[in-house]
Amino acid sequence: MRKFCMVIYFLAVVLLVGSWAGYWFGIDPIASTLDAVGGETWFNVGLLVLVAIVALGSVLLLLRALFARSKSSYEESSNDFGSVMVSRDTIEQTAEDVVMQHPEVRSLKTKARLVNRKNPYADITARVAPRGVIPFASVAPVIQSEVKTSVEHLTGNRVRKVVIDVRKNHNPDDLMSSEEEEVMQKRIAAFAAGEARPIDVIPCPVERKLGAAGEEAAEEVVPAEAEAANEAAASEAPADAAAGEEGAAVEASVDATVEPADDAPETAEGQKLEAEEAHHVAADACGEKTDDEPSAASSGEAGADVEGSKGKPEAGSVEADVEPAK
Repeated sequence: MRKFCMVIYFLAVVLLVGSWAGYWFGIDPIASTLDAVGGETWFNVGLLVLVAIVALGSVLLLLRALFARSKSSYEESSNDFGSVMVSRDTIEQTAEDVVMQHPEVRSLKTKARLVNRKNPYADITARVAPRGVIPFASVAPVIQSEVKTSVEHLTGNRVRKVVIDVRKNHNPDDLMSSEEEEVMQKRIAAFAAGEARPIDVIPCPVERKLGAAGEEAAEEVVPAEAEAANEAAASEAPADAAAGEEGAAVEASVDATVEPADDAPETAEGQKLEAEEAHHVAADACGEKTDDEPSAASSGEAGADVEGSKGKPEAGSVEADVEPAK
């Protein structure tokens, strides 16, 4: 209604001032048109109506300017040491923080109207969106009481009224969880028991302002972190595989190096023992042949056997033993 009256007032001012200026300065076709219809009754009635609208609107604007309640960007309070000035933005942010602690609603916008007079006060309007079917008959007094208490505690001045403006929630999936419903019920019960500012049972999230920017950013961060973790795991897997292969190769080389070293002494000792046994056998054979007149061929065969098993010095010694027997 106020906007409509202002539009009518400004139209009347434009028509009245424009017609008067055109007639006074003789601007055609305004001057000629006014001369033609100047004696008509309807024209005189319309002119009187415009004059009345302009006069009444001017008087109302003058009274409003003289007696309207002063508005300010700060709320000031005085004490023995001086004054304390709290900005409107701070008051609105405090009220909005209180509203966002309630899981049953999402904060859309919070406005504060400050009046600095002999007894300064503030009017708070909190625009919220419900998260499901909310009993606002019980929830609204709790929010209003907590907002009033917080702002008065901040500024030291009176909060005359707190208005809860409930708007539509454009996200139908934005519903309360069972834990949030429990918090809401405990807040209502605490308020009914006489507590002006109930204590939170569980910490409520602060991100209660409606908007998809923060949620989309959070959704983008999670895949990025998951992708980074997958890349790190993929880079570590080949390194682990290479380390395992290198360890296996080292173990294989060590085994290959150690096994021949372990077998070599055993082989040498075995050959030595075999050679000694062959030497003793040959010596016994030679002793037997000495009694039965051994032939040169048998002695040569024994020397050859000894020479193949023990080497040339051993064979020479055997032959030397055989010669005296002949």
